[in-house]
Amino acid sequence: MTIDQDEVLRAGVLLLGSGRPSRAQLLGAYRVLAEVSPKAYVPKSVDALLALRHETRNPEVTGAPAAGRKDT
Repeated sequence: MTIDQDEVLRAGVLLLGSGRPSRAQLLGAYRVLAEVSPKAYVPKSVDALLALRHETRNPEVTGAPAAGRKDT
């Protein structure tokens, strides 16, 4: 598995930025960072996923990867 360092950098910038990211953006960032540091970001990813599911009140919201994401 190859980790895209640009994605890791963008995820870190999103989390450290002054704006408030949406729950979906947080979930995406945590997923990217979980590839680098699973112990730190997998629990945060799960929390973000559950919060997003609760916020949308849609049982169809799952942990499926975002469209267009490359898993190489």
